[in-house]
Amino acid sequence: MSTYAVINTATNICDNVVVWDDTLGPWTPPAGHYIISIDGLSVGIGFSYDPATGIWTAPPSPEEPATPTQ
Repeated sequence: MSTYAVINTATNICDNVVVWDDTLGPWTPPAGHYIISIDGLSVGIGFSYDPATGIWTAPPSPEEPATPTQ
């Protein structure tokens, strides 16, 4: 079995991660998406992928909520 990122072709952002037993036959991602093997990588939903370089970029960290003043 292998792990694949399902990447949106318009944004190059990972929309989903799937584990696929490719010995059982081919699998086609949804329309408007392509897949990249991510075995051994720390990549997940929200990461962006540069197909020209093969480099993954993590999404920005969520901002800390402001502490209310009293």
